[in-house]
Amino acid sequence: MARLRVLHETRFTYPRPVADNRNQVRLTPVDDDAQTRVTHRLLIEPEAHVSPYRDRYGNTAHLVHIGPRHSSLLIRAESVVEVQDATPMRFTGPPTFADLANADLEPVSEFLDPSFFCSVTPELRDFLRDLASSPDMPLVEFLDRLNARIATGLEYRPGETTVHTRAADVILERRGVCQDFAHIMITASRAVGIPARYVSGYLLGEGFSHAWMEAWVPGHGWTGFDPTHHCRPNGGGYVRAAVGRDFGDVSPVVGTYWEREPGGGGGTERVAGQPGTMTVRVSVARAETEEEASHVATQRVV
Repeated sequence: MARLRVLHETRFTYPRPVADNRNQVRLTPVDDDAQTRVTHRLLIEPEAHVSPYRDRYGNTAHLVHIGPRHSSLLIRAESVVEVQDATPMRFTGPPTFADLANADLEPVSEFLDPSFFCSVTPELRDFLRDLASSPDMPLVEFLDRLNARIATGLEYRPGETTVHTRAADVILERRGVCQDFAHIMITASRAVGIPARYVSGYLLGEGFSHAWMEAWVPGHGWTGFDPTHHCRPNGGGYVRAAVGRDFGDVSPVVGTYWEREPGGGGGTERVAGQPGTMTVRVSVARAETEEEASHVATQRVV
């Protein structure tokens, strides 16, 4: 078992003071049989009203609200998580597509439907053309082949896409980052009838957040695949933070704010705030040491 220390810090600076700043925050690592959340602390500056809740997918989330005017916002999450050591996944009597057709999919039916980032296009079907499935094909065999196809058929290139890029656009250029690779594999899995969901989290050795996907396999439940690294993320340095249909359900920090400007009759007019700057810092290190991989990225808030 590995004990990992995760830091995720997001800092916003605004060109003019803003008010009524509301954010949804999903930065609390999952606590379950595969990983244990030992400690977790959420720091907000300036002082904010913070309300924790469980979202529809079971993720721990927080509503963060700052009413008074302010020129910057810091959201810092510090966690220590114990994750199981990586072990080979073994499937006895591997479930096939025929088993999937006979399974009760009602509890996971939502993960079969298209979502904002994941919809099937003719270009995606062309990408999958020679990955034919058959009733007697083991699901994991198909998923391993799909994982390999994405890992080798797409180029990992930061800066080519944004957090708003959909799978339909990525497949045209065949370039992107982990979010894009996960969206492609989710879309392709759903296209052949396999329930699939998005996982956000972290990976030891990477100084930024990571993303992969999980497919639902009868008799085994949610099973992870990481097309960015062409592997199955079963323990080791992987830390899960949230799951959902796609990135839109698990964004680490998303929100709105307002500027207040003079209005008619001496009153005030409420207008949407102008873009500011967002700086993100992530580090993942073994808790036994202070070695860490960190990365600082600056981008426009949109």
